[in-house]
Amino acid sequence: AAEKDGFPIHEIVGEVIASRHPAHSCGDRVVGWASGFDGLMEEVVADGDGLAAYEASLSPAHAVALQPLACVLYAAEHLPDLTGR
Repeated sequence: AAEKDGFPIHEIVGEVIASRHPAHSCGDRVVGWASGFDGLMEEVVADGDGLAAYEASLSPAHAVALQPLACVLYAAEHLPDLTGR
């Protein structure tokens, strides 16, 4: 198959059911990206470095939007000064 730009279906949100990562414990609600194209799976094995805990007051439907928002904020931090352009 031809190479494609981007990495679709990688945003994930859910509850940690097992972890060896020091920052994540069972029961934590996390959002982040999957290690492959498995974001639609019922259960996903993910690198804990790609996950961040979120407040329980957010629904999973809202929390999953945090991952693309983080990409935008990261990109904005790396823009040069655009004053006067």
